[in-house]
Amino acid sequence: MSVLTPRQADPQKMKLVRAPLVNPALSTKLVTDQGPDPIGVITVTALPAGRSREIGQKIADLEKQGAKRLILDLRYCGLGPVDEGIAVANLFMDKGLITYSLGQKSARQDHAAAASKAVTKAPLVVLVNRGTAGAAEVAAGALLDSKRGELVGEPTYGDAAIRKAITMDDGSAVILSVAKYYTPSGKAIQDAHVTPTVLQAETTAIVDTDDDPANPGNPQPAQPAKPGEDEILKHGFESLRQLSAPAR
Repeated sequence: MSVLTPRQADPQKMKLVRAPLVNPALSTKLVTDQGPDPIGVITVTALPAGRSREIGQKIADLEKQGAKRLILDLRYCGLGPVDEGIAVANLFMDKGLITYSLGQKSARQDHAAAASKAVTKAPLVVLVNRGTAGAAEVAAGALLDSKRGELVGEPTYGDAAIRKAITMDDGSAVILSVAKYYTPSGKAIQDAHVTPTVLQAETTAIVDTDDDPANPGNPQPAQPAKPGEDEILKHGFESLRQLSAPAR
């Protein structure tokens, strides 16, 4: 493949290798040195179909190990269908609106929590940053607006929409957003992002790979931080300690 960019006059050749897409696996850990109660930390970097079921199983496993509080780490989670984000939110919510979609020519469609799909009532903190996008933003916005969980980190990327490919006369296509997803409070995620209640920047600066010098205001999602103290996770533990004690 040859690629042209505004900053390079000559085509740049790239070799593409066809291979199955492998999504990062879930990771969990039980933390016992951050307060009186053990804390289960669930790190999710992608939300492919079926991932919400895995998260539900991990929550059950952590609670069997003694976890009384939970941290859901959605930083750098930018892949997956919105339905998975809705399902993830429902794991923690037994009632209320999770999200709704609405477009100029698309009627409003509500997505509400079902009590039968909720798996835990443990105190919850959700970690987000500029790499949190799409389905993960839907989950984070629902948990924030429902007051089900505290959000810690940076404003999210802002990308939760229904898209449609419009075929042109020459055979090419334009992909357009035809409807947006909204938080329960009525904020369009694509426009307003999801802003945490506890703001804390990542330790590394955002990486701008936009080749278009005429569009400098379109930053790309942040890359994972280098090894060192994780300030967002640190503030997540602090916020979790301040939440009401779980029911005994």
